[in-house]
Amino acid sequence: MPGPRKKKQNTHNRKASASTPKSPASDETPLGSLFRDIEISEGWGSELAYLCDYFELPDINTRSGLKRVHARFENISQKLDYAFSEAKKVGNAKVMEGICGIWTKMCHDALLRNKLFMQGLLPRLIFLLDNRATRYTSLRSLRILTHHGGEQICAEIAKETPIFVRLMEEFPNDPEVNEELISIIAHTTGVVINNETIPIRFKKLIDMPTLLKLICNAMCRPDTRYLSPSHALSFFMSASFHYAREMKTFPPVMNLLVACLRSKDLSLRCNVFVTLLRINMVDAEEDNRNLDPQKLMASIERGFPDHLAEFAFNYGMKNTEVYSTLYCMRDFQQAMMECARDHNLLKLGRTIADLILQTEYSVADGGFQAMNERTGKMEIMDLGLPFKMWSDSLPHCGKALRQNGELDKADIVEIKHWIMKQKIGQAIEIAKTGIKRNPNVAYFYYAIGLGADSREALRAVKKGLKAKQTSPFVSTYLLWRGVDSAGQLGVTTLANTPAGDQRWSEGVAFLMSAYDDAKKFINEAPPDAKRMQTMLNWYIILHIAIHGPELSVELREIEPTMKKLDLSRQFLEFMNIPNKKTQLRLTREMIMHLYTPAVKNNTFFIEKLDTLHITTEKSQEKSTEKAEDTLAAWIEGLQIDDAENGELGQYHHHCRTYKVAMINKADLELYRCSHCENPSAVLKKCGGCGKSRYCDSSCQKLHWPEHKKLCKA
Repeated sequence: MPGPRKKKQNTHNRKASASTPKSPASDETPLGSLFRDIEISEGWGSELAYLCDYFELPDINTRSGLKRVHARFENISQKLDYAFSEAKKVGNAKVMEGICGIWTKMCHDALLRNKLFMQGLLPRLIFLLDNRATRYTSLRSLRILTHHGGEQICAEIAKETPIFVRLMEEFPNDPEVNEELISIIAHTTGVVINNETIPIRFKKLIDMPTLLKLICNAMCRPDTRYLSPSHALSFFMSASFHYAREMKTFPPVMNLLVACLRSKDLSLRCNVFVTLLRINMVDAEEDNRNLDPQKLMASIERGFPDHLAEFAFNYGMKNTEVYSTLYCMRDFQQAMMECARDHNLLKLGRTIADLILQTEYSVADGGFQAMNERTGKMEIMDLGLPFKMWSDSLPHCGKALRQNGELDKADIVEIKHWIMKQKIGQAIEIAKTGIKRNPNVAYFYYAIGLGADSREALRAVKKGLKAKQTSPFVSTYLLWRGVDSAGQLGVTTLANTPAGDQRWSEGVAFLMSAYDDAKKFINEAPPDAKRMQTMLNWYIILHIAIHGPELSVELREIEPTMKKLDLSRQFLEFMNIPNKKTQLRLTREMIMHLYTPAVKNNTFFIEKLDTLHITTEKSQEKSTEKAEDTLAAWIEGLQIDDAENGELGQYHHHCRTYKVAMINKADLELYRCSHCENPSAVLKKCGGCGKSRYCDSSCQKLHWPEHKKLCKA
């Protein structure tokens, strides 16, 4: 491998002196001998060794060697700077390319990289882009800089985006140029686009419509290379935050993204889903399907249409969401009327605690009213109770229940009070206290599931689904929250984690958890459930994400779910609940609309994509010139086997090789709690058998009656 060599006896003075510059073209000068010897050398293997010896460099292939460069940085930097300047004057491309490679090699050390960047490395690399002999090395150097350079360096390189665009336009048929440029652009534009501290004038340098067109064209070429697809998708994901409309209105990008859902790579499919969700965020409506009691009553008076009535009857009319809500509203008002007569807050509290478990709309926002004889208007009456508005009765009822020792019901009533006041933090604190006393009350986990922390919410709802004291309403809510939390965590984790990483396995567990719970919700929830639309949209997206290329091009497997989706829409219309254009709905509609034509028109691209993402034991495909291969591999910091046959040895780089990320169902149990099935990468093993895994001691304790026979065995 090129690196430090023992000093050899030779006829040339190989020490570069920045203090005595002479005519670099003359053979009598040190630089003259350098230029001459490099020109007559037989290949980069010997040239790199020559340069490292000439500039008296430590072995910069090693971390210790790079550390030694720190001690002599000023001296080494002066030599390289002077030699580069002189080579630039006489147009010696090979020397400039070799020095560029040495600089790039030094950039593997963060401190050296920052020093070189401050001393003008970027302008020199940009200068080399317009020279055919040095273009590839310069691009490779820029790619390495952007991959390891941090935000500041990436932002500076992003300012040169117009030059990168020009090169893509000038060399549309050069796969290596486009491969490196797409990688550079993907690494830098994300930093600029999504960083609020970057001045807007720099962001305006990014011509997004042109970039989208050029990158699409490069990806779809038959000679697409290793880095292009992965980095192109990374670029699309970054751009989807602030350029959603530009992407949405450019069909080639949307077709390419949707076609990628056919890939064998699960991580890649999840990457696409995250991008599509972001693109549709710009036009999405909030997912708040609130129920209007008066409109609901008017709908019931009209009666279910015959075909909807049949579905409701088969499920159980009294168990539908419509009738459960109406019955609870009726019972709540009756309880309030009784309390107005007997002022028994304990009895009222018991009734409210039971009703809270039956429906989301258990507490009506009303009050005791009577007509003011003087004004003729309805006014809120004071009946001698500690509250006037019905919703204000909850803390008083909770207090009465607590004084009577009915602590679970007291917690339920007080949690509902804080939820209605939109103070979720207080509700969660009460719920956590309640769980310590009685972990079998599912409503306590319901409250924690309302929190903003997706992981904590998921952990809570999965435990709540195992709780013995529950109700159909609470169970369906827990399923909904579990799907939403696990689905978001699953697709985002898998989109940003390589296969083989522990977090990737955790992401798969998230995804499968969401898929299983969505299926359970669809099968168990009432057909008129207001969250049915959300669950069906999630189920379709998760089904495509998980099964990918196994599905038919026409998505025939989704047709039964689409029929349920239409039925759910009709129930919402009947109940006068608006079917919002949510982010999930818009994403699902986009996929269903584009999938079949996108897949049919990009069959070759999908096959090529999967071929590029398979890790093989073969050497990397050689370029047309072996010299460029050798220099490229040396710069990347990899071992070169310069065998007699001239072949490159095996080497890998995380941006060069890929492993198709596929689900291994045998591993899923390692990331699912044996009791509540909560997906996590930090589960604790059972101390007895070492096989069962648990979120915490609470799950282990609750699972013990079932597990003890197996554990003892």
